[in-house]
Amino acid sequence: MVRRLKLAIGAVAAVGVSAAASHGQEMVEVELTKLDGTTMTRTYEKPRYGGTITMNREILLVSFSNWDPRGGGGPHELANVQITNQRLSQLDWARGASGTNDYPNFVAATPPLYTTGLLAESWTYPNDTSMVFKMREGIHFWEKEDVAQANPGLEADYGREITAHDAEWSKNQMNFFQQGQPGAVKWTALDDHTLELSWPTPDATQAGFNFSQYAFIFNSGMQNISQDEWGDWKNALGTGAYIPTDFIPGSTVTYKRNPNYWEDDPIHTDNRLPYADTFRIVDFDDEASIIAALRAGQIDLTNGLGSSGKWGTQLKETNPEIGQFPAAATPAVWVPRVDLPNSPFSDIKVRQALMMAIPRDEIVESFYGGAASPYAYPTFPNFADWFVAYDDLPTEPTLPGSCASAKDVVTYNPDKARECLAAAGYPDGFDFDLWTPPGEAEFNELYQGVWNEVGIRANLNVVELAVWQSVKDRDEHLGLTSWTPGMWQDPFSMLINSLHSNATINSARVNDPMYDNILAIVEQELDNEKRIAAWQEFFPKALEQSIYPTGVAFDKLTFWNPWVKGYSGEISNVGIQGWHSLAKIIWIDTDMQPGG
Repeated sequence: MVRRLKLAIGAVAAVGVSAAASHGQEMVEVELTKLDGTTMTRTYEKPRYGGTITMNREILLVSFSNWDPRGGGGPHELANVQITNQRLSQLDWARGASGTNDYPNFVAATPPLYTTGLLAESWTYPNDTSMVFKMREGIHFWEKEDVAQANPGLEADYGREITAHDAEWSKNQMNFFQQGQPGAVKWTALDDHTLELSWPTPDATQAGFNFSQYAFIFNSGMQNISQDEWGDWKNALGTGAYIPTDFIPGSTVTYKRNPNYWEDDPIHTDNRLPYADTFRIVDFDDEASIIAALRAGQIDLTNGLGSSGKWGTQLKETNPEIGQFPAAATPAVWVPRVDLPNSPFSDIKVRQALMMAIPRDEIVESFYGGAASPYAYPTFPNFADWFVAYDDLPTEPTLPGSCASAKDVVTYNPDKARECLAAAGYPDGFDFDLWTPPGEAEFNELYQGVWNEVGIRANLNVVELAVWQSVKDRDEHLGLTSWTPGMWQDPFSMLINSLHSNATINSARVNDPMYDNILAIVEQELDNEKRIAAWQEFFPKALEQSIYPTGVAFDKLTFWNPWVKGYSGEISNVGIQGWHSLAKIIWIDTDMQPGG
């Protein structure tokens, strides 16, 4: 007998059961509706409850110790709350890699086409300067008896319904959302279940919606306890699938299943999430340790690996049973301080020399095994309408002080690199400091070698994440800091986050009208053809200028052991920086798992 169930996203699932399965596991057939309205059937192992999921922390993240709603520089500094405090919307899991495969795995914050509700069940756009979220009713914060240690100041908030007022309060606390584009969007609770987002002028980038996907919703009752207590994990109070039970800073976080969680599996719609009884995040910083733990079965899955270019190839040979999937194309970026005249990298010719010293095609093939793109700045090639292909790049310089064209800077030419260095006043090259976090050390050693050949001699400093962050964003350094930002979620990420004069992560201290002018077009021009034309004119200029010098953009990989089920390599199920939130939807075959 086949039962048909209507999914929240509007798709229709049909479930049938067969006796045949690997390892004796019962199989189910699920009929799913694709985005274009056609249907498809996939066969899955029938999910089972129980067991423990152990996941390495999202290695893109800076902080593994922050529980504070103010959240520092953004959602990447709130790794621990991805699974405890939810967002308004999420990616449509049933139309991703584990479902109909309608959207590619690199999709994070955009486009809204692939997004469905989480704490919000729906949203509308009443006009060009606002949107209204309808909050789900009946979603409650954790009960008092389920948290590790109740706080008397939160007595009224345990077990109560989450409201739009909690969302408004949360947005107004998180530091990241008070500046730049996020700060221009105002969140207003119109009533308990209606949240309005508004912004000053029409915005073609849909920044209001995009940034809403970054924001975790906390309990506004936190304002009734001392702010000194906000960062104490025992005071965490969310609506998420898992509740923290133990926290060892810099080591592990342990969570238990929320017994009153409200959400159903979007594919197996009769099943209430989550599946695992226990969820653990462990903190490994370097890729070698992560791979060793994965091979030993000490962790079940991990993401963001591949900066060294070797792990995917190695594991295919040594551990073919370990799944792997390209999770996110990631650029190798170096951050100078272009506002400091005594920095050699404030000179466009030096940045261009740095670029031309890189044998891009060779690195793509020999270092990354083809899983990379020669260049992806200022937009990734997967955005075909916005990216300018190599053959279409200008062949002559167009900018003041430039010694190379846009095509030149992404063409390996060490002789021309030396000419540009000499023209900049460095005929013998120069020495500089290069700071990198541990996870990016190996590929920086590669670039250190190729730059040395033209006389740009890097003193490589491998430092802890906190030190690296301080140098990149706060110190007046004269060198470069390595960076692998998430530029792949929309065509304008680098511009919006790091290039215009009021960008929230303007680590290079860029102040050039070219970027502010194109931002105005991207945000305000509602004719998409005109936006594309303006961007394609801007693209080669940004590449020629190379404010942020870039290397090859490589695919970071997710890896998972064979006992991880209901999973196809996704990097997130909610949007950007949502790796840990996957724990609510995957399940563990405890018969296969060591010690299970």
